[in-house]
Amino acid sequence: MTTSNHYPDSTITNAKIDAVDDYIDTEVAAIKAKTDNLPTSTVWQRQADAYLSQANPVSTTLYEVLATTANVKIISIATNITWATTQPNPLVIIATVDGVSVEFTQADPVSATTYLPNANVGGAATSHGFATSHAISTEIASLLCSGRSVKIAVRVTWATTQPTPLVCRVKYAQKS
Repeated sequence: MTTSNHYPDSTITNAKIDAVDDYIDTEVAAIKAKTDNLPTSTVWQRQADAYLSQANPVSTTLYEVLATTANVKIISIATNITWATTQPNPLVIIATVDGVSVEFTQADPVSATTYLPNANVGGAATSHGFATSHAISTEIASLLCSGRSVKIAVRVTWATTQPTPLVCRVKYAQKS
């Protein structure tokens, strides 16, 4: 009586399985190597805050807080002016994103109060105000979200210059 083997040779099957396993291992390793070594230019990297504390600011002088910087995403901007004798009018931040300047203005700022940019939805596209709450509106977040080239500057207008600090802080991330 003859017996027939209906199953393939187990050594051939094991060799094929081993070859497929090796191929999968090689592909997984290649994918892992690519993702482990993503260039930093594809990832937002948090930067040290850009910060200005200008003692005795000169009326209408524009002080640079964040020099023109490439590939920036703004996280937040906050400013304040402390005054004792003469109230300044106005306090202004100018954000230039990809060549378009947007001005945020606070008339008669309250001494030592922190102001955050806030979109003036009904106003001109390049003219906005400030808010004193820490929630940045979705309009301003989309306006200042990111750009290939970003610069932030601040100024105050005085009737009489007095000893006082003008402070501005910009939190941002960057792709290199």
